[in-house]
Amino acid sequence: MNNITKLKNYFKNNLKENYNIGRLTWFKTTAFAKYFILLNCQDDLVFFLQNYPKDMPFYIIGAGSNLLIRDGGINGIVLKFSPTFNNISLLSEDTIKVTSSVLDVTVANFAKDNNIGGFEFLVGIPGSIGGAIAMNAGCFNSEIKNILTSATAIDYNGNITIFTNQELSMSYRVCSKATTHIFLEAQFKGFKKQKDEIALEMAKIKRVKESNQPKNFTAGSTFKNPTGNLKAWQLIENAGLKGYKYNQAEVSQQHANFLINKGDANSSDIEHIINHIIAVVLKKTGILLEKEVKILGDNLK
Repeated sequence: MNNITKLKNYFKNNLKENYNIGRLTWFKTTAFAKYFILLNCQDDLVFFLQNYPKDMPFYIIGAGSNLLIRDGGINGIVLKFSPTFNNISLLSEDTIKVTSSVLDVTVANFAKDNNIGGFEFLVGIPGSIGGAIAMNAGCFNSEIKNILTSATAIDYNGNITIFTNQELSMSYRVCSKATTHIFLEAQFKGFKKQKDEIALEMAKIKRVKESNQPKNFTAGSTFKNPTGNLKAWQLIENAGLKGYKYNQAEVSQQHANFLINKGDANSSDIEHIINHIIAVVLKKTGILLEKEVKILGDNLK
């Protein structure tokens, strides 16, 4: 029995072939994965890692909020945890345990309901906790490493390790274990705070986000902020690229560090704008912008 047959027998209807994975991203483009597997639990992931074809690439995705899949799709396997793996619990009066597929905003609301401060910024971050750990996500002067105490992760051989915050060596949009491990769950520690104060702070963050950032058919920030005083959006705007269009893709008029699918954009349209921005900003300023959005898959041949 070959490896793909083993996976089909084990996952049954949770394994799909030629699946439009692009529609699971916030850009809502069209791009197919050769195989797509929905994981219901940690044991599913362990089975996969012990049995998948080693000559076939695989990727695990979360909410798809900072992900672009190229038009040629993925000639491999894409994994995603199902909603049955969404667990969040209170360990103590200021400590929360969360599985990786729980949405960031859900964690923010859970902390609020339990009078725990320090999690308010998560209401401003699209995506799920696993992805937030992998990129040390942050906004409004806060980031995941400020509240993370430990994370449980599995390597590609199926070995599970619990890492402390320090062992993850997190820095701006970087987690040292993200390229070698898949995060399963994590523990976070905040501080006691009145629920109404937390709610006010979260409302403020949401107001700022809604007034400054586009809502539909867009991912999170396209580029990381470079070192120095200027933000990525300022560099893009100063380069005259706010509102720049290419076919059905556009640099947001609301916030220059966001790209929008105007309706029928394909992934190559969006990637064209990304590359154009990098080239123009580099030529004008000498600053090389680094992508925050993740790009996977192949170009059309």
